[in-house]
Amino acid sequence: MGLFDKLKQAANFVTGGGATISVRTEESVNNGNEPIKFIIDAVVKGADMNARNVYLKIRAAEKVKVVGVSVPNGDGGYARRDFSGHHETFETEIQATGAQTLEANQTYQWIVEWQAPVNVNGTYHGENAVHEWEMYAGIDVSGNDPDSNWQPFELYF
Repeated sequence: MGLFDKLKQAANFVTGGGATISVRTEESVNNGNEPIKFIIDAVVKGADMNARNVYLKIRAAEKVKVVGVSVPNGDGGYARRDFSGHHETFETEIQATGAQTLEANQTYQWIVEWQAPVNVNGTYHGENAVHEWEMYAGIDVSGNDPDSNWQPFELYF
């Protein structure tokens, strides 16, 4: 391994830039009563990566915003205020694959099937509240993990 390769590995350790990761569902709209296929794609950049595993995170959250609520202001009058809240309703992590060496300048793909639990809410967008699902894929390596960032997906029952 040359000096340039060592410098690339050091930079990737700090930044997580050793690979480009993307995640998507097989279908654009997903039926929560059926298993959902998540597709993780990775393009490894200029240096091999020793991955401990590749993982998929799934989460859901309800967000509420109520605008213009009248509340007592303390001197007998009322003031209008906005209220908002956020509550995570579901979270899980699934291992897509175990330890392996991902070779430089190669493309990899993993498929993860997941069945939504029966006691969760699907995606909805109401006047004052939304419930949204997100997915996130990453490669567990020493240093900063390359990842996809959180991506939304639709889930309905």
